[in-house]
Amino acid sequence: MKLFTVRPRPRPGECLSGYFLRIAEANLVNYLDIRKKINIGSTSYFNSAAMYKVDSSLQLINFKIFALSLHLEEKIIKDLTFLPILDKFFDNPSQEERRFRSFLNSLIVTDVRRFCSHCVRENRYFKLIWQIREIKICLEHQVDLKSNCCNCNQPLPYFYDHMNELVCNSCGNSIYSECEIKNAQNEEFIKKQFQVIYDWRFLLNSELFLTSKLERFTLEQSLAIKLLYISQNKATTFNKLDIKLFSPVVVQSLVALIRNGKSTKRVLLSDLFKLTDHYGMNLKEFSAIEVSTVYIASINLVSDHLDLAPSFCCTPWCHSYGKDTAMKHINVRKKGANNIYFKQVHVCIDCYLYYGYYQKEWREIKGDIELFMDVKELVRQGISRRNITSTLKIDYHRTSLIIAYLLRFFLLDTKQFELVRNVSDSKLSILFDSIIEEYWESPETIYYKAKERYGWGVIEFYYYFFDSAVQNIYLFRTQTSRTKISKKREQVNSEVDNKLKDMINNNRTVTVKKVAASLKVGRTTINSPKYAKIKEEITEEKKKQRLAVKEQQIHFYLTVFEEYKQMQNDLGRPLRCDELYKHLGVNQAYICKYHYEIQMFFSEKVEESKELFLQKKVIELSSKVRNIIPIIHKEQGRLSQSLIGKYLGFSYMNRKSRFYSLLISVIKDEIDKFLLKRTNEY
Repeated sequence: MKLFTVRPRPRPGECLSGYFLRIAEANLVNYLDIRKKINIGSTSYFNSAAMYKVDSSLQLINFKIFALSLHLEEKIIKDLTFLPILDKFFDNPSQEERRFRSFLNSLIVTDVRRFCSHCVRENRYFKLIWQIREIKICLEHQVDLKSNCCNCNQPLPYFYDHMNELVCNSCGNSIYSECEIKNAQNEEFIKKQFQVIYDWRFLLNSELFLTSKLERFTLEQSLAIKLLYISQNKATTFNKLDIKLFSPVVVQSLVALIRNGKSTKRVLLSDLFKLTDHYGMNLKEFSAIEVSTVYIASINLVSDHLDLAPSFCCTPWCHSYGKDTAMKHINVRKKGANNIYFKQVHVCIDCYLYYGYYQKEWREIKGDIELFMDVKELVRQGISRRNITSTLKIDYHRTSLIIAYLLRFFLLDTKQFELVRNVSDSKLSILFDSIIEEYWESPETIYYKAKERYGWGVIEFYYYFFDSAVQNIYLFRTQTSRTKISKKREQVNSEVDNKLKDMINNNRTVTVKKVAASLKVGRTTINSPKYAKIKEEITEEKKKQRLAVKEQQIHFYLTVFEEYKQMQNDLGRPLRCDELYKHLGVNQAYICKYHYEIQMFFSEKVEESKELFLQKKVIELSSKVRNIIPIIHKEQGRLSQSLIGKYLGFSYMNRKSRFYSLLISVIKDEIDKFLLKRTNEY
């Protein structure tokens, strides 16, 4: 896109939509023509009703091209919008624009254009900050902001063709003429409005930031940490129970965002304003607050209950009933009934039932005590395993596990079951050590291995499984042992380089899915943290492939362009963008998005070709004009541009285009030469 002939400078605080219209008016073009040149994506927003999006959207226009055409920095253009707010919340604003709009749209007025009658009369432009919903007055003149015409009282649209002329879209009169200026409200209201305007100016200033980015955290996580820190009255360590300003759900969501980057609710502008209003501070004071490293460390701990000690065993038949001496900590998060997750999980090594904390309450996790007693009562009544399964709505393996457990702890009479014990307790640890290959492998998986290897029945297996030595292997086996998973991981790490080389040599696209398939592992496995190094290698190769593909595409596009250029030269026709992109097989938006430099090169060459063709055509017409001027003068007795134009086949000469302006200039020159020649002859 070429530079605009007239390039007005942006005015202080001006909105981009108003500046957009000023550029169009100064260059005598329609604003939609400019929009088409710098548009990104769909053309469905090519209307005045959607122009409010220009002030708040990052993905609607190409700011880089627009800035180059005005000989300005891209930052200056973005400062005319609400986009500087994005940089205060997110590390990658372009990826968060949709969520940004969702919490910004409720805070700005997009259906009408608001204005201060004094300001528009003095400065003749509209300010962006007037569209903030909670700003009610002009700070400079301390009068109410208006959105209706002072003559017909009709609301002004956010954007319309004659907006910068300061006339009403409905009646055509001046929007501020004979306007009754209503005085602003009391001093308390003005003081509050001053604070609101001050904060919004802070947000819209691209040079200022709400918080510094903390080490190992994103900008949004850093902002969440500061919100919690201030709302807890700048305490030394984090304790969510001390935070009363935000609801427990909001606090828990912010903590989840800080710890793992995942949360259903993120940091919102409303949360920020709620905190600053509560503590009577402005955003500049908020930004100056530094969070202590001790507080950051305390909030990033994995558990909220590290200070909670294990409580006692609640199993009635356990030797350690009512005591905590047999409790052993297990470093996992266990899910209990109703999908409730427990923390500080412990197992009693006397009864092998699991306990943990949920909301600071010590509980048996799975509800096994009541279930085991129910199974015992049904067995005593002579009900079969199948009927117990259907009655209690548990699976067959679970029923078998409970019965075997009850037999092992002498809660059932062994005479009720034909339990054959072919293995001594001393050999059980050796046999189970060979089949418990993976850490926290499910008992059911281990059973099928034991059945295949040793021929054990389901009751017999679970009876052996609850032997103390076997449970010690199952629960407390060190993770340093060479398990099947670790062997598989080592094999994958050794093969990945060769697989990547094969894919590159065979010109195959490198993706996580394809690499995972070649290594015979799942895609989720490659995406797991344990395979992070492999994922990095795949990502690096993908980048290299993308660069190679991009270079090939550029070479192809340039080759096709030269062929098209030669063809047009042979036909004696100028280059045209629409024909060029048809030859390339892609649309202009695609080239602009992925190959911006090529798009600019094509545009320059097309403009150069059109200019050369135009000059050539005008030169050809100049000789015709020179020949027909004597004829027209002889027949008509006078000369004019329109007469000569009709003889040349142009019925209307007042069209606004480069060709007609050049043609008119040639006609004028030739008429002057003809008349001068006749004068000299006389």
